[in-house]
Order: sequence, then structure tokens, then C-alpha cells
Amino acid sequence: MALWHLSSSSRTRLLLWRTAGPAFRVMQYDQPVDVLTNVDYILFDNKYERVLRQLGDQVQLRAATVADGVRKLV
Repeated sequence: MALWHLSSSSRTRLLLWRTAGPAFRVMQYDQPVDVLTNVDYILFDNKYERVLRQLGDQVQLRAATVADGVRKLV
């Protein structure tokens, strides 16, 4: 069994709220970082997709949407 441990030295105060499925809303803004973690999800920057796809069945990948209503960004 392949096991992975993930840690990041980048910190952010960005606070996301899961709205439905792989969709999130910004609740507190800060600069995003390459890896965002919470109890039930890990969000990676798109630049890691190629490497993560090589893991096959070890990980489940789905595109996620993060919406910032204040800044009108998705």
C-alpha cells in the first residue's frame, strides 16, 4: 500500500466554505497558495495535475471551483 504524507511550509489565511460538491466560496480572503488543505479536502494548483494523474487509482481527482463574490473572481 502506498501512503502519502502531505505538509506545506506556505501559510495563508484564505478561508473557503464548501458550497456543493467540488465548489467553494471565499469567506476570508488572503493570497492562495499551491496547496490548500482542510479536514475533508486537499486542493492543488493546476500545475500539479500531470504528476497527480500518474498516480492512477491512488488518488481521486476532480476539478474544483473557487468563487470570490467580493472580487468577482472564479
